[in-house]
Amino acid sequence: MILPLLGKKKSKNKHYDIGLAEVHYLWHMVKAKYDFLQLLDTWTNQVHDQDLLALMKVYAIEIRRDVKTWEDYLRKFGVRGPDDYTPATDTISNPQLIHDRLIASELFIFAQEHIGMLIKAFRTSTTNDDINAVFKDGTKKAVNRFSLFSKYIKTKGWIGKQPLYQNHPEHAKEELCAGEALHLWDHLTYRNDNIEMTETFISFIKDSDFKLFLEKGVQVIIKQARMLEKELIHYRVPLPNRPPNVMPPAAPIELMDDDNIFRWVFQGIQGALSMHSQSLTECTHNEAIRDIFKELLFNELEVLASVIKLGKLKGWLNPALRYGVLRK
Repeated sequence: MILPLLGKKKSKNKHYDIGLAEVHYLWHMVKAKYDFLQLLDTWTNQVHDQDLLALMKVYAIEIRRDVKTWEDYLRKFGVRGPDDYTPATDTISNPQLIHDRLIASELFIFAQEHIGMLIKAFRTSTTNDDINAVFKDGTKKAVNRFSLFSKYIKTKGWIGKQPLYQNHPEHAKEELCAGEALHLWDHLTYRNDNIEMTETFISFIKDSDFKLFLEKGVQVIIKQARMLEKELIHYRVPLPNRPPNVMPPAAPIELMDDDNIFRWVFQGIQGALSMHSQSLTECTHNEAIRDIFKELLFNELEVLASVIKLGKLKGWLNPALRYGVLRK
């Protein structure tokens, strides 16, 4: 079975414990949060709605806590950070130009883009497991903040009336917008393709650990596909075709190597993460549907974290570019 992960070896050069991906996204994440804190300072002086003000204050506290954690990693690995956050002064502006709805819209856009940036950071950070975990946890916190903020602006009526799915059943408690129907359908077609491809890969795999990993994984994917089918049926959205239930015997296993299959699977999971996050941030009308994509995203985060460790253990993951000068 899978061997326990080996303990980390301490390197004389601390730069060798971090890759270019981690350095790149740590720096840009800190820079983005500095800029956002300045905007929060400015908007806090302009906002009138007390609920929005309370959300902004909570947001600022959490952002500052995140910044401190990520600054510590930059410091640990000797990476020069961006120019520090400079607090904005108390200013007065025309309330007809800077009003609560505009402030909320800007916060909403930042929340959407921040999730996307965290997903890019997590899916490419394969050198340092600790930083990978920081990006994973940061993504979950950002998603939870986004969900809370989405509920708030929907309650205020600031999202706007989106085009609805026209075949909406009368018995459904909540309406489905056109984009949510599209994302549900896209996810199901993607999962159906995942099922067929994974079952094909399993027939070629030689490594028992990897084979067991995919056999368990395909059962999870099938369960997710059935759940998506149920939602589509509930909202009367036509279903895409299911993959075959019976697969023919595989060709000679020598045609494909385990490491190559692993990288195909790895890229597929990376793609699924991006797909989940995009659907989550665009589904702001039906909260139940957004929660489905949130669950899928959180599950995929854990799967990719495990896959990265498996790939490093087996030596199948292409070594990432390291930060710092080469060791002599």
